[in-house]
Amino acid sequence: MSVLVDIGNTRIKLGHHADGVTHLVDAVAWRAAATGELGPRAALLSALEALPNAPVLVSNVGGSTPLGLLCDALAELGRAAPVTLGNPRDLHGLRCGYRERSQLGLDRWFALLGAWCRERGAAVVVDLGTAGTADLVDADGLHRGGCIFAGVETQRRALAAGTAALPASDHQADRAFADNTLDAIAAGARFAVAGAVDRMIAEAEATLGRPVARYLTGGSAEGVAALMQRDATHVPTLVMDGMLATWSAAGA
Repeated sequence: MSVLVDIGNTRIKLGHHADGVTHLVDAVAWRAAATGELGPRAALLSALEALPNAPVLVSNVGGSTPLGLLCDALAELGRAAPVTLGNPRDLHGLRCGYRERSQLGLDRWFALLGAWCRERGAAVVVDLGTAGTADLVDADGLHRGGCIFAGVETQRRALAAGTAALPASDHQADRAFADNTLDAIAAGARFAVAGAVDRMIAEAEATLGRPVARYLTGGSAEGVAALMQRDATHVPTLVMDGMLATWSAAGA
């Protein structure tokens, strides 16, 4: 059994793996001043207490601040320090296509590896969080590269910060044409990301000259998928699945 922690740019996602199944259990917004009625530290402690006392594996693209929160919370609970997984490395037939592999975010690599271990074939893997990413792997296991774009919430914040009249919006909208500004911002951001994902699927298939499997993961994946024109498989635990594949390859 393992506890899995995926530290992103905004949230710390927590899960565990037992009996061959990976479960996403909780997500703590570590940048927020408050998480519900709890602050990030208290919310993280509560989430960890609900998880088994087992080795903790970490993927971290959020930096030292959220990792410090995690280490302090584990110490407060009397649990062992986490194992932070390192730079992308070729595993299970998947080969990294970045010229400088240290520039490829660990979460992107783990999501790609998680999809590869499921598919063992050509696939485009889209992770929709603070940033959106799309990565392509061909049928031979070669990572053909990827792209990075602003996620739904990032687009909303950019509009509020970069304009004089547009407010911050946390509305949810599934119609393209809204009758008020808050819903118009919400719809614009979600439809823009959905359109970007549809286009990247088309580009992936044009690049390889054949259909590819399509995987979505990340906090915005479910909402965006509802607006896409292309079908895709939503796997919330894809990053964690890749973490486990890396850990098992190390003989742990």
